[in-house]
Amino acid sequence: MTKQDSAKDSDDDYYDDRQAAPRKSGMSTMLIVGLVFGGMCVLGVPIVAVVAAIAIPNLLEARKHGNEASAIGSLRTISVSQAIYFEREGNGRYGSLNELSQAKYVDGRLGTGKKQGYRFEVETFTDATGASSYWAKAYPGAPGDTGDRYFFLDSDGLQYYSNQDFTVNRRTGKPNRKLSRIGQ
Repeated sequence: MTKQDSAKDSDDDYYDDRQAAPRKSGMSTMLIVGLVFGGMCVLGVPIVAVVAAIAIPNLLEARKHGNEASAIGSLRTISVSQAIYFEREGNGRYGSLNELSQAKYVDGRLGTGKKQGYRFEVETFTDATGASSYWAKAYPGAPGDTGDRYFFLDSDGLQYYSNQDFTVNRRTGKPNRKLSRIGQ
């Protein structure tokens, strides 16, 4: 071994010793950070799970209530649209949902009979006195998921609801069960 090699080896040892100290310190810092992060994950996952278990059902209920409010508003739109159609377009008769949509009295989405989780039916008929009349029904597209209540609109513009599905007599426009009036 020459003098230069000997000096080189002692320099390498010197530098290796200086570099080894930060590595040990870095490893212990990494270990502490890893333990803290791991502990937060172990404690954080159950907390997130509890929050999700509380929040998700509430969000689903809020969505259903929003869909129901939209259905009530859509029936109100149908009522106003029928009055305008009767006077301007229908020559003394009410219009179907398709006719209301073509005349631009209801928006295109409502005109399809489906809007925000609800389905809509509008039927026109001639009542016992020979006058034109109509009724409308809104019901959840997926009962229990998109809404819980069923809604009915008569030709006087009065809105009703039920927690159970119902049928409507197409000749008289009367539901087959007693419904509760909205707003009373």
